[in-house]
Amino acid sequence: MSTTDERGGLPSASNSERYWNCPGSHRLSRGIPDNRTDEQKAWAEAGERIHLWLDDPDFIKLEGDELEVAQKCAAQRDEQMRLVFGENWRNVTKIKEKRLWLTMARRKVFSGKSDDISLYELVGLLLDYKTNRGETPPSPTNRQLRYNAVLLWLESGRELDRIFVGIIQPLTSKPLLCEYGREDLEKSMDELEMMLDEMEKPDAALKAGDWCKWCPAKLVCPKAADVLKQLGEIPKKSVASKEGADIATLLDLCETAKPIIKAIEERAKAMIKAEAGSVPGWTIGKGSSTRTITNVVGTFKVLESMGVIDSAGFMERLAGISIGDVEDEIKRAKNCTGDEAKKLANAHLEPFIAIGTKAGSLERVA
Repeated sequence: MSTTDERGGLPSASNSERYWNCPGSHRLSRGIPDNRTDEQKAWAEAGERIHLWLDDPDFIKLEGDELEVAQKCAAQRDEQMRLVFGENWRNVTKIKEKRLWLTMARRKVFSGKSDDISLYELVGLLLDYKTNRGETPPSPTNRQLRYNAVLLWLESGRELDRIFVGIIQPLTSKPLLCEYGREDLEKSMDELEMMLDEMEKPDAALKAGDWCKWCPAKLVCPKAADVLKQLGEIPKKSVASKEGADIATLLDLCETAKPIIKAIEERAKAMIKAEAGSVPGWTIGKGSSTRTITNVVGTFKVLESMGVIDSAGFMERLAGISIGDVEDEIKRAKNCTGDEAKKLANAHLEPFIAIGTKAGSLERVA
């Protein structure tokens, strides 16, 4: 995968939700290298492969779950194009893999790259693919889509009358289109400029929240550190006496802390792997084996032949779930124990099960 930052270190639409909630995060993130977790990197790489297939199915070969997701994305994309353009949906002009820029005083200040843009006469359709099950703001409140629509409108010389935007995320929901007219786009442009003004302030506000998950600066952010400090100062005994709103507040703190804690653990693991003893008092425990489904269609056919399933609807539930869920279906259908279900799965689904190793957890050195 390319490591070149085509954004030139400038703000981009993909991070708009974080910028809006934490204007100082972009400034704080400057110069910090990619510190995504291995899981986040795997999601991104799978998504990039699927995007390449959607752009040109002959360019890259996909298999198993990735092919299933890509085909569903393509079907939903074509459905949205028919809804917007009617009988002209096959005659649209496509904009592919083009980064669009907002300039002020001849200076580039903000950019965005949409996954799929279609244009016909004075109407545009902008779609964004989400190929995992992660939570995504719906299209009417999605700032990434809104600001990408603004960039497309500016690219057209403000000629477009309407721009429809939507999210293609087949593993979680059906697409919901949102329409922006000229007045909406003007207001969105004002909102975008207001956000950029806030980000440029030397004392731009920092605020910890769910958006910390993808922020490169979470390990150096004072607000993120405050969240961990607040959790650390809560006496364990006092939690048992808290109820209602107090527990909700603590849960909000925990949700904010999770990506920060995960990033700390990933950083520690990387250091220990590079040099044993580099994190005093800590090591990495022994990893465990994993089993994952690699071919949804093949698995479905085998389970059907075993008499475990007889409903085509099971395919929708199977996409992207674990081997444990498959074994639960076998247990239910065969009325057997967990061990027996595991043996049956191994015996019948061996061609479609990948054996891997789960990385060990951090452990204190005895």
